[in-house]
Amino acid sequence: NISDGFSDGGIPIAESAQQGVTINTSQSPSSTVVAVSTSKASGTYGAGEIIDFHIKFSDEVFIFGIPPIMWLNTDREADYHAGNETDTLVFRYMSNTADSINRLDWSFYQDSHSSIGCNEGCVMKNANGVAVDTAFRDADNNVLFEPLAADIMLDPSPPRIISVETDKVASPYCYPICSYTVGEEVRISVTFDKPVIVSGHKILLEMNVTDDSMVDNSSRAIYQPIESSSLQLIFLYTVGYNHTSHGKGLGYTCDEIDCSIELSQEATIKRASSNPMVDADLTLPALP
Repeated sequence: NISDGFSDGGIPIAESAQQGVTINTSQSPSSTVVAVSTSKASGTYGAGEIIDFHIKFSDEVFIFGIPPIMWLNTDREADYHAGNETDTLVFRYMSNTADSINRLDWSFYQDSHSSIGCNEGCVMKNANGVAVDTAFRDADNNVLFEPLAADIMLDPSPPRIISVETDKVASPYCYPICSYTVGEEVRISVTFDKPVIVSGHKILLEMNVTDDSMVDNSSRAIYQPIESSSLQLIFLYTVGYNHTSHGKGLGYTCDEIDCSIELSQEATIKRASSNPMVDADLTLPALP
């Protein structure tokens, strides 16, 4: 029941009879953009990286027909991914090998006041059926939002090897020369300048030892996935029967034709990303 004090239609849910809530949807306001963000951490990313952008509105947004897009300063768009009937739309972008930019951010779409592209066949409304205001700047050309907080750089260049080292010291067994013999293990670390992801088997380093045992790969250092990280690959060489480095220090072989990590046909080493697509440069530093 409505009391006599609310003959104007007010609903008596406030603290006093002089206050109330009235409902009128004849002039419902448009929903507006209130924030733009990304969940991606600051950092440098390569080709094939998936980056989600979140555009938050003042209330729920309903999409009909062709989905909208979001324009970026790579001169490419992020595609609508999720969020219909919520107050936050998610746009997804995958970087490619042409993306090289110091700071990824949103950009205005085709001389508009918004980063959102919603052309013919695309409809965005709020729950009251009013068209969504997608403006990122006002009528006075003032930009309403700060650049993205995350400092994201896109660099499509391949990872490169910057060092090849071992923590093995000179042999204490010096009879007659200081050298290691059968069963000795030597771990070799190959460090890249950017994170890599490794797949497949038979990833090897050819060592500068003579091997008369006729055992496959016995003179090679073998990749150890469990001990490795995204920046440093660990290889293990085990001294076998009849191995000799002919009095020289142990090292990898490097000639005028090939000086690189050996990969089997099914193996790859690529720059780490959501969808790895750039092969690492596997060239080893030239030996003195």
